[in-house]
Amino acid sequence: MPLRWFRRAIAVLLAVGLTMLIPTPAHAIGEVYGPYLISDGVNCIDNPNSSLSNNTVMIIYTCSGNSNQLWSNETAVTNSDYWISNAASGKCLTVSNPSTAGNNTPIIQYSCNSGTNERWKYEQQQCPGGCAINNPWILNGVRYNFVGFFKIKTLLSGGRCITVKNASHTSGATLLQYDCSSPGANVWMQYIRA
Repeated sequence: MPLRWFRRAIAVLLAVGLTMLIPTPAHAIGEVYGPYLISDGVNCIDNPNSSLSNNTVMIIYTCSGNSNQLWSNETAVTNSDYWISNAASGKCLTVSNPSTAGNNTPIIQYSCNSGTNERWKYEQQQCPGGCAINNPWILNGVRYNFVGFFKIKTLLSGGRCITVKNASHTSGATLLQYDCSSPGANVWMQYIRA
């Protein structure tokens, strides 16, 4: 092997080795993922009537795949938590006010900012029992692939979870924050649009 090829091979091996030693974050700041549907197994998290207004309380509603039910995750502030923004409004899921008062505070949409009341972590879960997973899930001719089961925790108020009021599965029921250890705390199914 000519000496120049040998030197090139050594240089490539060193570059690859050094790259492997440099830790990389799970996600880069500014990356956007999605769009997703977020379902309780019956309905989807929904921005009612595709509202463009701050302080609109979010609900669950029969899954359609329309833009008011499509959500994107963006690592806007750190590489370990997300804004969850709506495709119809561009606004973020937010704990109202921001409240550290605890349970039953409404989940609204609001202009995205760096507040901990609109930054979320996804905690992977197992199927909570009796799971009927549509995979793929076809809605209005669009394919969605199952990603996983998650509790969605706010960085605010001790990490409470996005939950449906009274553990309801009725279309139109509102979202609120609630203690994640409660039996009524939602485990959400996330689907990504193919």
